[in-house]
Amino acid sequence: GTVTLPAPTAGFNIKFVTSGALSSANTVVAGGTADKMEGSMIVAGAVVDVDAADQINFVHGSANIGDFIEIWSDGTSYFVFGNALNSGGITATG
Repeated sequence: GTVTLPAPTAGFNIKFVTSGALSSANTVVAGGTADKMEGSMIVAGAVVDVDAADQINFVHGSANIGDFIEIWSDGTSYFVFGNALNSGGITATG
């Protein structure tokens, strides 16, 4: 499924956590506005840059229970921090 965030609003804060296996497809968190996501994620121990991304993807077949992303906004951009156990478990795309 896809979750589309509202336009960036100061004080907005949300956290997504995988609580079970993704059944058949990726779960997408779309930024609502192009190129507004910035930050970093730790994926399989490596830091992944989230640079002007449009969406964050929990990847079917790679996401692990407990993987998460936190998103907050200053009213202009979204700031992202996340953690995934497996390589490719969470990705950011532009």
